[in-house]
Amino acid sequence: MPKQLIKIATDIREAIAPNKAGKGEYNFHIVQNLIQLSKKNPKTELILFNDNRFTPPKEWQKYTINIPHQGLKWHKEVAKSCHKQGISNYFSPTSYITPHYIHRFSSDTKTLTTVHDLIVFLHPQSHPLKPRLIENYYLKKLTKLTNNTFTTVSDSTKKDLQKIFPRLASDQIKVIKNGLKDFPKPSTKTSKKAKPFILSVSTILPRKNYITLLKAFNIIKSLIPHEIHIIGKYDKKNLAPLLKYIKDHQLEKRVKILGYVSSKKLSSEYANADMLVIPSTYEGFGLPVIEGLKRGLPVICSDIPVFHEVADPAALFFKPLNPVDLANQIIFLHKNQEQKQILSKEGPKLVKKYNWKKSSQKIWKILLK
Repeated sequence: MPKQLIKIATDIREAIAPNKAGKGEYNFHIVQNLIQLSKKNPKTELILFNDNRFTPPKEWQKYTINIPHQGLKWHKEVAKSCHKQGISNYFSPTSYITPHYIHRFSSDTKTLTTVHDLIVFLHPQSHPLKPRLIENYYLKKLTKLTNNTFTTVSDSTKKDLQKIFPRLASDQIKVIKNGLKDFPKPSTKTSKKAKPFILSVSTILPRKNYITLLKAFNIIKSLIPHEIHIIGKYDKKNLAPLLKYIKDHQLEKRVKILGYVSSKKLSSEYANADMLVIPSTYEGFGLPVIEGLKRGLPVICSDIPVFHEVADPAALFFKPLNPVDLANQIIFLHKNQEQKQILSKEGPKLVKKYNWKKSSQKIWKILLK
């Protein structure tokens, strides 16, 4: 056994869950790269904690320890296991709970905790009560610990974190931005007879602001030939207001809510869309924006700080709660082929800096300290 072995552990529960959203994609790609980095460094040992609900990829299994519990007990048992095994550094990609308990059982273990967004503080009404209380409680606890470092996925989220917790020094928060995955190539293009469509991709929640997109579309529906395709997980409660609006304004034949789709289907939708509209009122990063930019899609997104950070100057912006402003931007793009071509060229150039391998290397460097 090499001397001064550095034992690093992390959580893979969301990485291997089916129907992954943004945090799950982050978890998966970071862990996949950490495994490769650990292989190259004989002085490290990597441990992946799972909870037995889903089976990790074959390559991950030799690193995996299954903790067959749910809820708080899972986090406590992981913390106990870290203490027994002498874990030097723990990376928490999606939870504030585990690092809290790790510090209770082993104050010597260093933790690195990712903050994806501050929704529970800035938009509490968009979160169910239980997860809101949990995140609020445990994040506050972590901000008081000197042996925990935070990483945020954007400069905007770092500013939000410092605003809410001014006690945090700037050097306690490292900005490590998300990367971009490679989608499978779509097998075919849509036929020339198919209607052009406006694509929007995100989990259906109130803060995703789909109602403004529908209102904007209703204003201009007689002026453009487009459909709207909405892709993202949803529950009946959050979907209901959209369905009501669609029915009340006779949009059933022109608005398609596709729900969660496979990577292959999503790739096809990106390839065939005429433009991408992301109307969120708040995001920690906004993966669909850079996914659209990478594929050369003209992108219209809401005028919020994080979208300017990741998409300016390769996108158009609109006032988030102003459907008339959004309608005008859609009409502008529809009529202005030259502007569409400019955006289509600028997008792929802008997003070259978003790379999961580079992001993982930055995380790995912190974990080795």
